[in-house]
Amino acid sequence: MAKVNVYDLSIFGNRLEKMKSAMLLLNIYIQKCDELNRIELKKKDLADVLGKSRRTITNWIIILAKNGAIKYKYSGSTRLNPFFSFNGTSEDYEKAQTEWRNFKSDIESA
Repeated sequence: MAKVNVYDLSIFGNRLEKMKSAMLLLNIYIQKCDELNRIELKKKDLADVLGKSRRTITNWIIILAKNGAIKYKYSGSTRLNPFFSFNGTSEDYEKAQTEWRNFKSDIESA
């Protein structure tokens, strides 16, 4: 089965500058996502790991979601945009894309 490796910041265009402050959190999401780019991490755990307040984590989540890097539900369920970052099989890449399209975020992208 073919491997797919995606890391493409160009999809964010001029929005990348707006995401700058949240890149630390985005890096954690890239490291912690599963084979379909799903992430299940609580804000408290993220705050503890990053040494930041929950408010800062919330602000970063909003920044990332509004700029299309993630889709987020208030339950903590998150999807990392597979068109930006993905590492896995071609079959899982197709599944991750479908999940991304169908996942209803609680924070709308701008």
